[in-house]
Amino acid sequence: MTSIATKFLIIGGVLLLLSLPLMFRMVPMNRVYGFRIKAAYESEKNWYDINARGGKLLSIGALVILLIGAAGYFVPEKYTLIYIGVAAIVTFAAIVISLLCVAAWQKQAGP
Repeated sequence: MTSIATKFLIIGGVLLLLSLPLMFRMVPMNRVYGFRIKAAYESEKNWYDINARGGKLLSIGALVILLIGAAGYFVPEKYTLIYIGVAAIVTFAAIVISLLCVAAWQKQAGP
């Protein structure tokens, strides 16, 4: 069980590390790293605003994933399959909700 929990901790940690430069507006406009949506490429201001917002949302999702990973160390062995299912759903939801919120915010804040 601990190896599974460790994997979720790693996923959450990597996601957090990837979201911080976006959140702190450290990533210039590019085609590889960041929220690559049409509105982000309309101006540098849009790029930094959209990516800062997305970075904040992803960092919150990453913290949720880290909590799920840490919780795995306390789950009894007989509940391993339930933990894996719940942790996978929460991980997926944390990422997808962050992405959907950025897309919705971008449309709302658009021209």
